[in-house]
Amino acid sequence: MKRFLVGMVLCTVVMTGCSKKEDKPLPLTDEQITEAVAYGTSGKDLTYTEITKDWTVDLGYDYGKGRATIITPFLRVVLLAQRAAVMGEQTDRTIIEKVMRDEGAALHFRLQLYGDDTTFGNRLQFALRVGDMMLKPCWLVKPTYTELARDYTNIAVTEVKFKRDEPISGKVTLTVMYARDDEATLKAKKEEAAREHEHAGESKAVASTPPVPPPPPINELPKDVVMNFDFDLSQYK
Repeated sequence: MKRFLVGMVLCTVVMTGCSKKEDKPLPLTDEQITEAVAYGTSGKDLTYTEITKDWTVDLGYDYGKGRATIITPFLRVVLLAQRAAVMGEQTDRTIIEKVMRDEGAALHFRLQLYGDDTTFGNRLQFALRVGDMMLKPCWLVKPTYTELARDYTNIAVTEVKFKRDEPISGKVTLTVMYARDDEATLKAKKEEAAREHEHAGESKAVASTPPVPPPPPINELPKDVVMNFDFDLSQYK
C-alpha cells in the first residue's frame, strides 16, 4: 500500500566510533560487487521496500510495530547501483569502495517504526543481542519529530549501527524500545476518537465500499513499547 508522508524531519545523530581507520580488505569480492551492481541496476524500477524485501524483518503496520532492514555491504552496493541506474549513470567503483570502507566492521540497520505520538521517534532506544552479549549502538540517527502518514499514523525512520570487534555470525536480535508519553498519548487518543467519528460518517456515505478498519486503540499498547527483530546473519548476502 502506498502511503503519503508529510512533514519535515529533524534528526538526532549519535556517534561513538563504529570503524577504525585501518586498511582492511573490502568485505566483498570483485565477483560479489559485480553481482550486487547487476542486481541493483536491473531493479531500478523497484521501490525501496521491494528491493530490500529479502533483507527485511517486518512486524506489520500497527502502533508499536515496524520493519527493520539489515544493510549488508552487498545490499549497500545494490542500493548505490540502483540509484545510479535511476539517474542514468554508471556505478562508480571508487564510491563503492569508499562506502564499504567507511562502513567498517559494523552491523547496520535501517528501520521504519510506527508509534502513537509525534515525538516517539526521539525516545527510541536500541540494543543488539548477540548470544549472551547486549551491544549498544556506536552510531544512531533518529528523528526529533515523526513523519505523518495519510491515515495519521506517526512514522519514525531511523538508522543504527553496532560495532563488532570480531565477526558476528548466526542469530542476533535487534531490540527497539520507547516509553510512551502520557500527555502525547492522551492527545493522540482524542485525535483518534475524532478520526473514528469521521470514519463512521464516511462509511455510511459510501455503503458499497468496505470501510478500512482503524489501527487498534492506543490504550492497548503497554506503557513501554518493545519491538524485537530477529535476524539470522547466515541468510543474508
